[in-house]
Amino acid sequence: MGVSFKNDTRGALFAALREDASILEEELGGSLRWEDRPDSGWAYFEVSLPSDPADESLWEEQHAWLQEKLEAIHRVMEPRLKGRVVAE
Repeated sequence: MGVSFKNDTRGALFAALREDASILEEELGGSLRWEDRPDSGWAYFEVSLPSDPADESLWEEQHAWLQEKLEAIHRVMEPRLKGRVVAE
């Protein structure tokens, strides 16, 4: 799960966030994987849980992790993105 950047947001905004990678990792509680695809016009960062989604015995744990990370991404990213115009 992560945050994608397209078109105009891919450049400066993605670069600024990547400069704060260690802070974001601390705030989101996990290592982030960054990928920039200028040839395709998008970039993203993601945090992931190494787990087997087919193993139903892990679903409760996976869903709790997913909820925690979605809330953390919103909490961490909302102030950083507030006031920025994002057009598609």
